[in-house]
Amino acid sequence: MRFWGALRSQSVETVINPIVEKFKWLIVSAIVLLMFGLFGLQLLPHPSATTVEVRNLIFSELQNADQLTSATMTAKATIRLEKPSEVLGLQVGQTNLVYEGVSQVQAGINLKQLQVKSVSPGKVHLVLPAPYLRDIGLNVGHSSILANYSEWFAPKASAELEEEAQIRAIAAIRQEACDSNILEAANNSAKQLLTEVLKKLNYETIVIETQLPQDGTCSK
Repeated sequence: MRFWGALRSQSVETVINPIVEKFKWLIVSAIVLLMFGLFGLQLLPHPSATTVEVRNLIFSELQNADQLTSATMTAKATIRLEKPSEVLGLQVGQTNLVYEGVSQVQAGINLKQLQVKSVSPGKVHLVLPAPYLRDIGLNVGHSSILANYSEWFAPKASAELEEEAQIRAIAAIRQEACDSNILEAANNSAKQLLTEVLKKLNYETIVIETQLPQDGTCSK
């Protein structure tokens, strides 16, 4: 019985070994393909979005706004004007006007000038445009003439003198806003907001460069 058992075992091995030898490379290839299917896809580089696509995604997240207002402050300025009245070169009186201008100053960036410098899987590099002050207008409901009186034979303030007071108030408010670092605040807020937007888009390494205000921004 042991003899027949050994003979059968030897016969089975004789049949199987050539089959295994013949198809071993096919078996190895199948195993390699299976392992690659399970783990290899994770090693492949994921396609990176283009800079244009990232820019469009940012605009979409910001509801396609062209301008981003990232800092706001309320400021006021009190202007005192004195205009002497003369007759034949002699002063006969003086017009006095005290005007208080109030405005809500807004600063931000122009999103049309936003640059997506580079994009790679999980990484993005942006360059923000220089911050600027939006047009400053006086709040008519809160601005007012505090005093308007004349001395001796001088008339009260004219519309032209009131307009001059308003222009000076706007200039003073602009300077106050700049002195309060509103442009720096606009840069920081815009950077923080765009960082949050990019995190929602699954970027982990985010580099955002800001720029200094252009010359003359505070002296217009």
